[in-house]
Amino acid sequence: MAIIIGDIHGNLEKVQAFLAHRPDQPHIALGDYCDSFFEPLERQLACLQLLMASDTVLLWGNHDLHYLNTPLFRFPGYEKEHAALLQPLLEGAIDRFRPVCLADGWLCSHAGLHSSQGHTEQELEQLISADWQQYLADHSQGFRFKSIFTFDFAGIGRLTPGDIRQVVAHDHYQNPGFVNPNFVRVGCFDPETAWIFDTQLGAVCDLLQTAADREE
Repeated sequence: MAIIIGDIHGNLEKVQAFLAHRPDQPHIALGDYCDSFFEPLERQLACLQLLMASDTVLLWGNHDLHYLNTPLFRFPGYEKEHAALLQPLLEGAIDRFRPVCLADGWLCSHAGLHSSQGHTEQELEQLISADWQQYLADHSQGFRFKSIFTFDFAGIGRLTPGDIRQVVAHDHYQNPGFVNPNFVRVGCFDPETAWIFDTQLGAVCDLLQTAADREE
């Protein structure tokens, strides 16, 4: 069982609601802690520090990876003046972050896989994790699965492999939730929402809306 959240982008209220929700359960963040149209660098750093101090499993997002010393790519939103603080923080805790993880049979990554290549979720987690460790040891080898940080399901249509179960973020979906029984998306750029997927309940909900409903 796990509580899984999508893009953060410096939204401190989202992080606080996420960490406070069912704290007895494992928590997984799908990346994109950095870069924001709305939040200053100070709040982006505060989000990262809160998450890194917790037991949350932290995955890489494309907006985090491009602040590393040797980035796989550089995306729109990169702020050169922010790199002086973000780069040492991320590099100093580089082993705290993963490219993928498995939770209750769900393969979790930032942007998802468009093909299972005949592998199970567990096999894919092992393959991708091993390839990432090799990349960290020798950048010249490249990383074969970098589309898991950048794949755009919203832009190209619903080309989701039906033979594996996935939870993804990355795209700014208007309606997070189940695309099909094997594909859940929780990415959302709206600063007023905090969408999560609860693997035990098999449900997607907005933590900030849930909190607002309780206060009424």
